[in-house]
Amino acid sequence: MPLAGHPVQIAIRTDATAASFPTDEVDGLNSVEYSPTLDLLEVTAFNDGSAKTKLGALRDGSISISGDYEPATAGNQQRVITAAGDGSSVWATVNFNPGGSAGQVGFRVECKVANFKIAAQVGDRVTFSAELQFTAAPTAL
Repeated sequence: MPLAGHPVQIAIRTDATAASFPTDEVDGLNSVEYSPTLDLLEVTAFNDGSAKTKLGALRDGSISISGDYEPATAGNQQRVITAAGDGSSVWATVNFNPGGSAGQVGFRVECKVANFKIAAQVGDRVTFSAELQFTAAPTAL
């Protein structure tokens, strides 16, 4: 059965302590994209059939978040902004299925903030977005 998007939660901490909801939850978000990747190495031998052979190598990934900028409750958005400025790590917890069984709730991973943006169009809302790049392997929750 597909999951509805509305129960998705994301928390940001500046240490490796497990996230606490709603205390560490990033307010105002309306979009979260969790994108793990795997580098593939081609190891095909010459004259070895008609298909390439590949090995999995290093894991990587990113988390993109976006939504409304909420300066009044920007504590957790501010953690992202601060980490972007000083290069410190943040620990992101993404719960796609908060009520799920162990291993099916979501993921937690140490990240660096690759970029963030606060934007506004005349007569429109102020938005916040950021991209977090993995610096460690994700842990299933």
